[in-house]
Parts: sequence; C-alpha cells; structure tokens
Amino acid sequence: MHAVDGLHVRVDVRAYAVPQRTATQLFALFHDGLSTDPAADLLELERAQRVRVCAREIEIRHAERAVAAARTAVLDARGRRRRRERAALRTAVIAHRRAARAFERARLDNRVLRRFIMGLPVVSGDLNAARRGWLTGTARPGLADIFFSEQDFLAADPRRAVTTGWGGTAIGGFEYGQQWRRDGDDDPDVPDPAFSGPWTVAFIEQTRELYAHRRWCTHLPEEIWLLATGIGPSILPRLRQLQRLMRDPNSLMLVVRAVEHHAHFDPEFGPTTHPRARGTPGGAAC
Repeated sequence: MHAVDGLHVRVDVRAYAVPQRTATQLFALFHDGLSTDPAADLLELERAQRVRVCAREIEIRHAERAVAAARTAVLDARGRRRRRERAALRTAVIAHRRAARAFERARLDNRVLRRFIMGLPVVSGDLNAARRGWLTGTARPGLADIFFSEQDFLAADPRRAVTTGWGGTAIGGFEYGQQWRRDGDDDPDVPDPAFSGPWTVAFIEQTRELYAHRRWCTHLPEEIWLLATGIGPSILPRLRQLQRLMRDPNSLMLVVRAVEHHAHFDPEFGPTTHPRARGTPGGAAC
C-alpha cells in the first residue's frame, strides 16, 4: 500500500509501515514498480541484500590483505622509499575503513528488513517460512565431527567409500536431498532462494552414519558434519518428512534438531567417535 506517510504492507485488516531505508531499497531494486506480491518483493530484496553483504565481505578481505602487505613493505623499506610505503599504508588503511563501513551498512540493511518481516503477523506462506528459519540457530552442532574435505572424511573410515563408474571413490551414502539450506551458506546469486541451498544430507548404511555435506557453495569451502554414528533406521522416516521443508530457510538445522532429539530418546544412537575436525578450514559465512 502506498500512503501519504510511506509504503505499508497490509496483513488482514492492519497495515504495517515499511522502514524508510527498506522502502527506498525496494523502489531502487524494482525500477518498473513493485509487483502485486509483497512477500515476493520483500524476499527478493532480502536476497539482493545478501548478495551485497557477501560482496562487501570479499572487499574487506582484499583490503585486509592490502593493509598487511603495506605494513610489511614499510618494515622492509628504508629512506625515501619508506616514506612512500608509509603513504601507501595510510591509503590502504583508509580503503579498509571504507570497506568496513560499507559492510556494516549492508548488514544493517539486511537486519532492518529481517526484523520488519519477523514482526509481521503472518502464519503461513513464504514470509512465515523465512521468519521461522531466521529464528533458528545456525551454529555447528556441538556433538558433530567436522571434516573439511571429502578425502579426509573417507580417509577416516574407508568403509564410507564406494568406487565410481570412472574408477574414483566417493561417499557411499543414500542422499535425502541436495539443496538443504543454512543461513549464511545459501548461494545469494541463485534467483530463487528456494534452490540456493548447498548442503546434502545422506545416510551411510555400511557404517550407519548420518552426515551433512556442504559441497555446492560458491562462496564458502567444502565442509562435512558427521551428525551421528551407530544410528538405526528409526530416524529415516523423519528425514523423509523433513525433505518437504528442505527449501525453507535454515532447513538443515531442522535435521540437526531431529538428530539431537533422537540422541536423547532413541537407544539405537551411538556417540560420534572421530576427531573433532580434519583438514584445514577456510572462509567465513556471510
């Protein structure tokens, strides 16, 4: 709704004022005018904001490396060259501060929009699914073993591997979906956020293990969470039920919660027994 005091979203009989900075960004994003689906417009803006957050974070990493290189150059330089390197260091520091401010503005824009959406009294549909997902924690599960490559995961227990048709090896798990989502991991460049999840959830019958594998992520490195070992088939019907929610925000964490629930109430579960992490981590969530 366009009103004298700005843009509003109407839910049932009540109108909710869109924050001014969010409204400005909506009009900038949709040059030809907003659609008749406010939920779709708001979620498309949220996706565009995540694209901007990731881009600003990459700029910060580049700026940090530039500052580090400039500081090293100052220490190694002498005489007039040292003065030039100091000037270059000041320039690099200014660029880093500018990048940091741009990153914080991008994150603030996203927080403002998400808070507005979470404040709407919607009880179904895409906005409700987004709100439910954003309210779910995204931390790595405390009881999971973490691996940073498929090779490390297979080396820890060769029983996990199967031979592929081209002669290599791969994880021999039965997959329960390949596009599970986790806030911060979703590919923001995918036009439809429902298809942006980079996580695969699978069960290895040979070892009775359940794991989640981030392997299709464009801005974060590979990572495997071994969620449970010695697991029986009782959780598999629950995984099939959760697959219906795979395209909702933070759907991966629903699997984590299901595993934690079974760990308390299912005697078939055994604790994970592998080292906490293998390989070298890299990258950071946007």
